[in-house]
Amino acid sequence: MDPNYISSVEWYKINQFTMWLVFLPISMIVFAFPMVIAHAIIPSAVSSKHFPASASKLRPLFYAVSAIGAILVIIVVLNIFHGLDVVKDIYHDWWI
Repeated sequence: MDPNYISSVEWYKINQFTMWLVFLPISMIVFAFPMVIAHAIIPSAVSSKHFPASASKLRPLFYAVSAIGAILVIIVVLNIFHGLDVVKDIYHDWWI
């Protein structure tokens, strides 16, 4: 099956789609690292006396950053699914 002609509009959509694909691991890192710090590293370090007990006060801040990262992941995934329309414009049949 031959693909349709790819015009500048489709190239722009492909560019936007790949941009969102690049943002996906970045947004996952923004979600995961603060979650690990707040949920694993700080409590473990405080209980082993490597960090002072006052370090536990930073946990809500890291949880908030992680929540923002989770929202970013959802936004990026929704935009990736929205960007898949360009594949339908180029290939009319998904089973190639």
